[in-house]
Parts: sequence; structure tokens; C-alpha cells
Amino acid sequence: MTWPPRPRPDGLRCKHCGCQITDGRYPVHVEGSHTGKGRCGSESNLPYGYTAAPEGTPCEMPCLGAP
Repeated sequence: MTWPPRPRPDGLRCKHCGCQITDGRYPVHVEGSHTGKGRCGSESNLPYGYTAAPEGTPCEMPCLGAP
């Protein structure tokens, strides 16, 4: 991963917290309290454990939003 992380070229944001994320299989946050990390920070107002993922994609394990 390059530092600082670069936002997705398509502009999609994290579906849980709304922060910008990187592209790829395992996206990380580009902004917010969890910059460079794959889990959402306090911006989500959700308990810890939600994984960064672009809007419109289903949650996968180990994300707490997975079925």
C-alpha cells in the first residue's frame, strides 16, 4: 500500500461511514479517524467491526454487517 492512501478513482465512499476509501479487494480508509485502516472509525456511529466497503456491495465476513 502506498502512503498516504489514495481514494478510489470512481469516487465511491465507504457504505458504513461515508469516508473515502481505496480501490481493491481490501480497501482502507483514506480519511477520518481510521485513515489507512480497513475498519470504520467513529464516523460510522456503529460498533467497531464494520469493514470498509464501497457503496452498493454486500458485506462479507468478517464485517459485522455480513449475513
